[in-house]
Amino acid sequence: MQELIQTAMRHQQAGELAEATKIYREILDREPEQPDALALLATIALQQGDIDSTIDLLRRATASRPEFTDAHKSLGALLVKKGEFDQAIRSYTRALELSPTDAKAHFDLGNILLSRNQLDGAIEAFSKSIELRPEFGEAHNALGNALSRKGFSDEAMASYRRAVMLKPEYLDRLYKIGRILREKGRIDEAIAAYLSIIELHPDVAQAHLNLGQALDAAGNAGDAVAAYRNAARANPAAVEIHAEMAALLAKLERFDEALAAHACAVAIAPDSVFTHEALGQIRMFQLNAAAAVECFRRALAVEPNSFSSWNLLGVALRSLGRFDEAADCFRKLIELRPDLATGYTALARVGQLNPGQPELQRIMDLLNHPNIPVDQRIAIEFALGQAFDAAGRFDKAFLHYAAANSTVKRQRAAMGKIYDRESVHRQVDQIIDTFSPEFFQQRRGWGESSEIPVFIVGMPRSGTTLVQQIAVSHPTVCGAGESRAILEIARSLRGTDLKSDALLLDPDSIKKVAGQHLEHLRAQNPQARFIIDKLPSNVYRLGLIALLFPAARVIFCRRDARDTCLSCYFQYFADVNAFSFDLTDCAHEYVACNRLMDYWRQTLPLQILEMQYEKLVGDLESESRRLFEFLGLPWDPACLEFHRTPTTILTASDWQVRQPLYQHSVGRWRHYEKYLSPLFDVLYR
Repeated sequence: MQELIQTAMRHQQAGELAEATKIYREILDREPEQPDALALLATIALQQGDIDSTIDLLRRATASRPEFTDAHKSLGALLVKKGEFDQAIRSYTRALELSPTDAKAHFDLGNILLSRNQLDGAIEAFSKSIELRPEFGEAHNALGNALSRKGFSDEAMASYRRAVMLKPEYLDRLYKIGRILREKGRIDEAIAAYLSIIELHPDVAQAHLNLGQALDAAGNAGDAVAAYRNAARANPAAVEIHAEMAALLAKLERFDEALAAHACAVAIAPDSVFTHEALGQIRMFQLNAAAAVECFRRALAVEPNSFSSWNLLGVALRSLGRFDEAADCFRKLIELRPDLATGYTALARVGQLNPGQPELQRIMDLLNHPNIPVDQRIAIEFALGQAFDAAGRFDKAFLHYAAANSTVKRQRAAMGKIYDRESVHRQVDQIIDTFSPEFFQQRRGWGESSEIPVFIVGMPRSGTTLVQQIAVSHPTVCGAGESRAILEIARSLRGTDLKSDALLLDPDSIKKVAGQHLEHLRAQNPQARFIIDKLPSNVYRLGLIALLFPAARVIFCRRDARDTCLSCYFQYFADVNAFSFDLTDCAHEYVACNRLMDYWRQTLPLQILEMQYEKLVGDLESESRRLFEFLGLPWDPACLEFHRTPTTILTASDWQVRQPLYQHSVGRWRHYEKYLSPLFDVLYR
């Protein structure tokens, strides 16, 4: 019998399948369940594409010889192709009982279990495969996939890294590492992962694009632009690269460059979702949300189920105060992706996520999901805090706000971004030491004498948006929002030491940058008598502003320290206002800001008006009249209807300032008094 099998095998190896089949059949006529003949005949049936016959023959072989390990493995592989996964698992399990040191069989079984979402079994199988063959790169990669789906992100990244070390061509694994790291909020490590790809393959556009996205998320927009430009050079035909770069440049208020990048996108795909979205985002940053709405609607005409377009449309409508329309967009997000937090948290921003609504229960279920990315977890906690605060359930609200802020603080600390109280104290000392009365006296006449620039400064959440909205309700006043322009000017003029840099400034440099900025302002609204920049942190840059625009006016917004700090703590500022995630830090920032403003009032050669939030909401008309007297403008009763003024508002107060004036935010801190001892310890020591 063995001689006949050997003869048949020689014919089979020579490609003489008909002769081999004839001999195997003769053997089976004599001994119908001869396992070797059945298995070898199965290989011919498989070569001929007859899977059903192959499976039947292998089943007979394993029944005849239960210890036939190779037949069990071959049968398992074919059963997978047929979709008979449970039987395939049994075949591989039996093969491994017979041959427990077969690393490939453990790997194959792990893949079946992974496809069936049996993650614990898959992890065990892949781990055993690696234990038997440590250099098995595919098994390390597969284990990473299983661990990632299980929610074990750190372990998954370790497996992916090992897979890449064993098989450097596994670039997609590095992308997975970067994605996981970004979802966990470990942005610096994600950046390192993308840089690793670029080091191996410098011409891969996707790596440069991902790097740019990560750098932007880390607050390093300048380097992000450079990464986008590298991506565009690597793949100049990719419309999404040019579109994303256009949006980023617009965010930096580099509008000419943004429009140039958009023009590249248009040249590639004039009617793509990316192209329309990019122009819409440019219009948003130009504070023209009405035009942005039309861009996002055009994007949705191209792709009606575009998640990003519905989100951007909702944000644009919200910035215009069209909250019901915005809410419809956000509910569409939930319909498209109920597993993402975006729609739910956006509903909270427009006051339409409340206890008792089904959306609230769904977002709480999301919060309990083990694999939810850290950024979504943070956004959900803030949204739940807002929902329960609005419902008057203050204890529950504070628990969610505290959880959100704690997570953000840990995330930022891991990135090396912390609020350094001593550093802020030294910064205020240095500003006071630098910008003395003598300093301004010696530099009188520098800069541009235009009265157009007006600056609203103070702590965030102190009423700055409300004051701007009242002011821009006057027909001769235009709002520039929270512009980065003065911040960028300060960065361009400074080196490492504030006082040394300030003393080295010369009138020509100041005149030049002031003129450029004034030209930028006039381009926004050539008819406006005043254009307001309401970036609150410009309080730290009023010394420079006084050099640039000695005729500028400054409006300082002040609010009860307890309400201001609590409101900052309850607001997710993402990559700015590092103090806001800790009550003690909020108090330190409040003290520093007011200490500096007290100094500016005594020293600054600028006109300064202080607006107290509590007085403003208590007597809107009198305080508004005082504001316009300061600006030298005639009274306009329309300013009392500020919430109806059709402006684009991109700050966290977009919902509040669209409401008729209310006073329930005054003394809000009393609802949370028992939690505020860290605040009181600093404010009242």
